[in-house]
Amino acid sequence: MDYFCYLSQAKIDHLLESNDIPDPKGTSEKHTASTTLTGTVQARILPILNGQITYGRSDMLVKNEALKRRYVERLKTLLGRMAPSIGFFDWTRSPTSRKELLFFHEDSFVVQNVDEVHLVATIKAEHEGRVLFLDCSMRYFSDEPVRNGRVSITSTNYSFFQRKLPLRFETIFLLTGIDGPRYFGSPLYLKLGSIVDLVL
Repeated sequence: MDYFCYLSQAKIDHLLESNDIPDPKGTSEKHTASTTLTGTVQARILPILNGQITYGRSDMLVKNEALKRRYVERLKTLLGRMAPSIGFFDWTRSPTSRKELLFFHEDSFVVQNVDEVHLVATIKAEHEGRVLFLDCSMRYFSDEPVRNGRVSITSTNYSFFQRKLPLRFETIFLLTGIDGPRYFGSPLYLKLGSIVDLVL
């Protein structure tokens, strides 16, 4: 049972309101790899467009459930519009000259640090001396680990945020910078398989 443990609501809203994104071609219809979506990246996001993936674990009580359902639908609309401009993240070459706005990647990530002032968690993935850092607003994790403007980590997510438990995420992220072997970005979403007793 896969679920979105993170959706950047602000980023989804901003990209949907951007005039640079082409109009949708019927977001209510099913997508297939042979029609509106082609190529390997587009094939990987078909389960999101056609599936019932939830924002938060479906077997648990979800906070602000109506809002989260709305943002799952908005994410589907956005990905349907932007599918042609999503590329695979490639560790071996600089993406600066590529046309893609967003990058798809699946990897094992671990928490680098949690900034309790700005309420941002930075997660990282590494490959042969290269590092990808993704900055995540704490309030957009599905369990909403922020209370009264402060980080509120619980026993069900402590192992990830504090003990640096590595987790494998699927993500589409916005690349924000490159510094030699270091890549910086911010995720549109993080998708995680259900793990017993772990709630993000």
